Amino acid sequence: ITENVRYDLDWVLRNIETFIKEGKRTQLLRLKNWKKRTVESLDFYQDIIQQKNKKKAKKLVKERNQATIELKKYVYKKQAQTYEYWIKQDKLWKSLFALETILYNEVGTIDGKDALERKDVAQIVMNRYLDDFYSSLDKDQEIIKYLKVKEDKFKKERWLNTLFRVGEFSFTYHYIGAVAKIFCPDMSRRGKQIREKNLKISLKALKSYKKDYRAMRYFSRVSMLGKIDMSSVWTDYKEVPEKAGDEVRKQYKLERLYYADKYQFLYNFKDPKGVSYQVVKIKKKTYSMTWIRGRPRFFKYRSPHLFTYFEKK
Repeated sequence: ITENVRYDLDWVLRNIETFIKEGKRTQLLRLKNWKKRTVESLDFYQDIIQQKNKKKAKKLVKERNQATIELKKYVYKKQAQTYEYWIKQDKLWKSLFALETILYNEVGTIDGKDALERKDVAQIVMNRYLDDFYSSLDKDQEIIKYLKVKEDKFKKERWLNTLFRVGEFSFTYHYIGAVAKIFCPDMSRRGKQIREKNLKISLKALKSYKKDYRAMRYFSRVSMLGKIDMSSVWTDYKEVPEKAGDEVRKQYKLERLYYADKYQFLYNFKDPKGVSYQVVKIKKKTYSMTWIRGRPRFFKYRSPHLFTYFEKK
């Protein structure tokens, strides 16, 4: 079994365990709802393909197409209005808007209080800002049709172009629900808390840009659940080695359990600096462990299922 398959299986098993813990009643309710939706969908499509319902089907397709066209126009008009507002603002405000919006929609809070994924994604956004390809808008992109900004101006606008460039961030597409948060940010109490944390991360990233961090792309199985892993076609990119998280407190407890063989070994990996780690599970929690001065040292586990990063070859 390869290392990739090993942690793939571990991720699947952990998700299965979560479902089981929810109990029989919850699972039955979920399956009944799924069956109801499936039957309704099947009945609907079987109905419209009937010869007698041809007119009904054509009308439905026309209405759906028109609705899609109107949605597309509305979304990109709103994006253009947002672009036109921020292009007039100070460069610092533009950078914070672009960084925070991307962090909120691409990562959210799945990386917990440590926010290690958000910190890495912030560095990637900055790498893209400095890259001519990622910080430009192609002439065939929808937002340009509605922009009232002259070409010579938006060509120089790196921060906003990095955010709005189609195909780089999924939430900017007109058919993704999160697109509304670009021009209508979450003003709930939780939304404000997340934004405050993201702004602090963004400011710190701007002040201490890591030139040696060269990642330009990433893939997340969690945030892109059910989507195709596009990394298989990124032939000009290579995967950045996995990294350990922050050091765990109360090392002595984990050390004692480790020496007592009360752990499950999952796989090995080497971080970008070549340091070897073991991924182990102790009392249902997963850790990254390495040896320092002859003793095991435990760190929080950064699952590659959350984010896997890629840099140019």
